[in-house]
Amino acid sequence: MHRIYCSEIWGGNGKADDDVCTTGITATLLSSPADNAKGGDVYYFSVCSHDILTRVVLADMRGHGAAAAPLSDWLYELMLQYMNSLDGAGILTELNQLVVDRGHAAISTATVLTYNRQDNRLHYASAGHPSPLCWGEGVGWRGLTIPETADPANLPLGIVRTAQYHQQEIQLQAGNRLFVYTDGIVECTNPEGDFFDEARLETALEVNQNLSLFELKRDLWQTLGYFAQGNLGQDDCTFICLELNEA
Repeated sequence: MHRIYCSEIWGGNGKADDDVCTTGITATLLSSPADNAKGGDVYYFSVCSHDILTRVVLADMRGHGAAAAPLSDWLYELMLQYMNSLDGAGILTELNQLVVDRGHAAISTATVLTYNRQDNRLHYASAGHPSPLCWGEGVGWRGLTIPETADPANLPLGIVRTAQYHQQEIQLQAGNRLFVYTDGIVECTNPEGDFFDEARLETALEVNQNLSLFELKRDLWQTLGYFAQGNLGQDDCTFICLELNEA
């Protein structure tokens, strides 16, 4: 179990099979790059200097290895800059501007989750990324979406420099779970060419809702492998499942 302390950032874009904890959350992570080394999926965890905010960011960058390195570095610096702020949308706004201004020919997606353990509120923002899923007792798994606006907003990174990013928040409680993932999970295919898709993912999570985080990770990865029948490594695949700790 990797413990993250105050003012610390942990993560990267390498192959990983880790359990992570902060004062606010316990999480398990699996990241499997397509080339088995450095991939385009970037994951970071951080804890603010007062041990109140835990932030989880998952991004799906275009390219692999050295091609994805600049965006990974920019994201790390923004995680540091915004460590003590609830403004996850600000991270996406600045990252998008960096992608455009520095000519990084990338169409990338990202999601930012910020959990405040003092009031049990989750703040979330997205740049064209698959919606996080949230589980609660008696409610099951549901997607955390951001309402559409009249102007284009929450676009993937690198399309429009002036894109706006909006943040939503939701009241949670200890024991609630969250699941974030890159599209390599739902877009993996079986020999017939069918996608694993969101419906199969939610079914797999529902079936295993009583398992520990570690057991859920193992079972989901086995389910994906069985579905793909040897074709799982065609794209980067990353997912993080986390649970809110007791105060």
